[in-house]
Amino acid sequence: MLVATMPNKFHWNNVYWILIILVNMSFNVRKCMNQLNESQSCNQQLYQTFNESSYNNQNSTYSTQLCWLSNENFTFFQSLNSCLGLNIVWVTEPPNNWHYNEMITIRFRIVASSVFYEQAKQLNIFSRNPLLSSSADISSFCSAGSCKIFQIDSTCCIWHLSASMNRLSSIREQFASDICDFDNFNNISIPVYSGSSLNSEWNVLIPNVTLSGTYVLFIRILVGRFQAVLFKRVTVTDPVDPEDNWIKLFLSRSTTCRLKMIDCNPVAEKQINVEFTELTEDMKKQLWEVKKMKHDNLVKFIGITFISPVLSLYTEFCDRGSLCYVLRRDSIPLSWSLRLGFLTDLANGLAYLHNYPIVHGRLNSSNCVVNDKWICKITDYGLDSLFWSNDFEKHKTFLDKPENLPYIAPEYRDYNETLFVAEIDIYSFGTIMWETASRRDPSQDDEFMAEPIYNHPEFPTKRCFETDVKYEVTKAPPIEEYNRLMESCWSEITLRPKLNEIIEWLNKINPRNIGVDAGTVLTKEYARCLESIIEDRTQALRSEQKMADTLLNSMLPKQVVEMLRHGENVPPEAFEQCTIYFSDIVGFTNISSSSTPFEVVEFLNKLYTQFDDIIDRYDVYKVETIGDAYMVASGVPRRNGERHAIAIADMSLDLVNVSHSFVIPHKPDEPLKIRVGLHSGPVCAGVVGLKMPRYCLFGDTVNTASRMESTGEAYKIHCSETTHAILDRLGGFTFEKRGVITVKGKGDMQTWWITGRTRADLAKDCCPLPLNWKKRLKKPET
Repeated sequence: MLVATMPNKFHWNNVYWILIILVNMSFNVRKCMNQLNESQSCNQQLYQTFNESSYNNQNSTYSTQLCWLSNENFTFFQSLNSCLGLNIVWVTEPPNNWHYNEMITIRFRIVASSVFYEQAKQLNIFSRNPLLSSSADISSFCSAGSCKIFQIDSTCCIWHLSASMNRLSSIREQFASDICDFDNFNNISIPVYSGSSLNSEWNVLIPNVTLSGTYVLFIRILVGRFQAVLFKRVTVTDPVDPEDNWIKLFLSRSTTCRLKMIDCNPVAEKQINVEFTELTEDMKKQLWEVKKMKHDNLVKFIGITFISPVLSLYTEFCDRGSLCYVLRRDSIPLSWSLRLGFLTDLANGLAYLHNYPIVHGRLNSSNCVVNDKWICKITDYGLDSLFWSNDFEKHKTFLDKPENLPYIAPEYRDYNETLFVAEIDIYSFGTIMWETASRRDPSQDDEFMAEPIYNHPEFPTKRCFETDVKYEVTKAPPIEEYNRLMESCWSEITLRPKLNEIIEWLNKINPRNIGVDAGTVLTKEYARCLESIIEDRTQALRSEQKMADTLLNSMLPKQVVEMLRHGENVPPEAFEQCTIYFSDIVGFTNISSSSTPFEVVEFLNKLYTQFDDIIDRYDVYKVETIGDAYMVASGVPRRNGERHAIAIADMSLDLVNVSHSFVIPHKPDEPLKIRVGLHSGPVCAGVVGLKMPRYCLFGDTVNTASRMESTGEAYKIHCSETTHAILDRLGGFTFEKRGVITVKGKGDMQTWWITGRTRADLAKDCCPLPLNWKKRLKKPET
């Protein structure tokens, strides 16, 4: 009994605490059971959805969306029959099929209707933000802009956004727990940028998927306590071109192939429809002979299964694909050392076959395959009795394909019944040598198909034997010797070299025996090639980035560009003082009316190009040009004390001087007259618009500067009393008092003409400073 173990001095307070502990334990157990039941409900709902929409339906390509509502602490959730008016919609729907090792960009949009905002208020989805008291508040809040990534607090509408790719066979074990577990938001495959703005589009780059198979693509969003998941079934396949796939061994028959696992090792299963109903003794004997053949450069034959009329062959799987695929893929950096290694592998494999003796008879680059160690192997050898009654039938099915013609010796191109001899494979080897050097498809070369049949294409040029010093450490073979060997393989049947002569020649020019350590060599060369490619592309990217930055910085202030680039809002900013410049062309309407639109564009482009070159010398910012109007500001967006008036005045004098000598292209006899207006004062600046954002200035200072320009005169700089006071205090300019004039919207104003400088013109690369700037930098004596 519990009492028997207690101390002699027992207090009833101990019983009280024991009861409290038991109650808490009971509560926690009940809470855990609730969470477990909810999690099981979540998993069951996911499984049911998969079963209904995609799991048992291999042809399903539809997208499905599920929605849940969690409690405030995210300890459990409730599944919803509808998604409350919030939907994840594909803008660019993912393809139903894509290749592995291929990067795919998907694009989707979050669409929230007014119904969602009403439901969000009723269900108190944003319980952590008590300020959202109405559906209108929620709508405004969720359209406000961005926030910190994955920040779950009152500042964000979208608390979490992610994407994931999972194999269909492992969804139950891997992904259901991620969807149902609100305590772990980081258990995702692909992070996606998130923020607080609904009704926006998102781009997701799906990384390389390294295994083929059936996958489910998930898009997951968490808005307050509301969660939605959109999933779509996709198929990832082998990237090898079906026309080049080495698996299609028997082109004249109905053949299917797929990857199988035997003893935890991948093998290629090829299913072929045959006419016989049982294996003959000759077939069994040939199967046994091929089974015994073992060589590093032959695809290993594993066995067959036969259930009439389907014969299934199981062979070694080489995941690099066919040799023709490797040779024609420009993204694979094939050094000459590796190419010679491929040829050495083929020669060794052929020599082993001919010693049996077996003549391949159908040798081409499509039935030569490359494994993961970059070793080339020959397939489609032996087993002739299973598929053809004689050599003629075997040869005919091969010759019927025009793309195979370059590999067939001329003496066999006329469908004769000559028995196969080893020299037919030597001719095919010569064509593979040509293909290895040129990395082109021989069937696309007109001279290969030309008559008479003894014609050969042009030999590979010197360009084919050039090496890239950035990643290749070995030299190409001598072009004369290479072409001489290739030509001997194409010669008359009695003059073709033996395989031992070919191997001896290959070993002579390939002393590193690259066929043995091809994997190591290629890895190093591939790494060097990638470094070179990355360096070149990085440099190109930097150049493009620099051009883009230059263009953006010419349209918007640099600090504004940086904020927009990072997805930040650009709040309006008040500037206590700046100077605004306005100018236009006197008589521009008359010039335009007597000119064509193209002439006006050429004229303004020439003028403003010269103006832009001048303003680059000063601490000013070009705000905009509208027609013949030209607006510049100083002190905005970078504050510069009172130097804004100096910079604008110096710039104005230069622009007026240029206008005196400017020649209108289509009206050389007509002078260009501009008038300039300046005013200094406070402004408010901000970015207006999203599609084509513009940095705009607002305030009475802008209006007054515009009035100074419109009331000015040709070739003169008209400034207000405010600007004159700053310039007169700093010194360096001469003025002419214009007097009091009536300005529309402002009343009577005292204005001035700026007539020139009292100091020498500044150098083009010198930023103007006040004459007494050194004196002003001195610290007062203490």
